[in-house]
Amino acid sequence: MQRGTEGIYTVLPQPGWVEHDADEIWASMLGVAVEAMNMINATAEDIAAIGITNQRETTIVWDKETGEPIHHAIVWQCRRTSEYCDTLKEKGLTDKFREKQVLSLMHIFRHEGKMAA
Repeated sequence: MQRGTEGIYTVLPQPGWVEHDADEIWASMLGVAVEAMNMINATAEDIAAIGITNQRETTIVWDKETGEPIHHAIVWQCRRTSEYCDTLKEKGLTDKFREKQVLSLMHIFRHEGKMAA
């Protein structure tokens, strides 16, 4: 077993917004995998499984036809949905959200839209 890590550049398109380049995430992951394989002289045929950890609620949407990212990854630290979360709280939906998501209704949680469905 071998492991590796590599940092990626943070994109800040406007105040409170935090993103990562999805292509850079993919390239970084691939580079680290190749580096780890080289450390143990492994080929792709030698790999039975891989494990990837990330920043939990960072979200990337991929085009299902092209396999290309539609936009940068929206990072868990991004506050672009803060007003929406505040609206849900004002409507008294905090407990209902927690029942469905097991997480607190916070600006850093990316999947607020599931609550309204």
